[in-house]
Amino acid sequence: MNTRVLIKKLYLDRLVKIKKAPIWYQTAVYLLIFLIGLSFLSLLTKPIRHAWAANYISAGDKYLLEAKYNWAELSYAKASLLEPSNKVAKSQKKLAVEGSGDISKLLDFFKREKATASLQLYSESTVTDKKYYDLTILSQSLIGRGQYQYAIIPAERSVALNDTYRDGWLYLGIANLRAATNLKTDKNVLKNYLAEAKKAFDRAALLDPVYQPIKDYQGEAEKVKI
Repeated sequence: MNTRVLIKKLYLDRLVKIKKAPIWYQTAVYLLIFLIGLSFLSLLTKPIRHAWAANYISAGDKYLLEAKYNWAELSYAKASLLEPSNKVAKSQKKLAVEGSGDISKLLDFFKREKATASLQLYSESTVTDKKYYDLTILSQSLIGRGQYQYAIIPAERSVALNDTYRDGWLYLGIANLRAATNLKTDKNVLKNYLAEAKKAFDRAALLDPVYQPIKDYQGEAEKVKI
């Protein structure tokens, strides 16, 4: 009897014994075979999964630079799914959520990626040598350019320098409101932007109860549903 025939006979004998065994024993054996096969498949596909995960991380970084936070989070989540042990995917996903709520959290990322445009915007929005009214004008300019997260920074500094300046609170509210209604990110982050907008509008209204633009923005904020 040659080796091939012998192996086949032993295999068939073992299969017959398994089929005659109790159900619990059969289940345990088949489960063990399945797990061994799954482990082998995981090991075999590891290089491919690693390459795909790297591609998703790269795509996530691209979306993060474009402030497409939802897409960035999704890409990082896919990378984690393919490679659960990938620490970069997990940390970047966390960064995407944090950065959507506070643009300053992304500063190191911008530097690492040499994102010139983002770094210039950040530098512009964090100037410290302007008067409170000039900071409000800067916030207004950034809002007009669609850079709502950056617009929050000079507006916050404006009201920190002069908390009785109506327009500082007004534009702080507008910047937060536009972030709440335009950013694509976690709902809790958007709700926080909306809450901050309402607070700022209320503060502006206390300083000037009859100023119509404040009333208009308060009404707009009340209509927003997240």
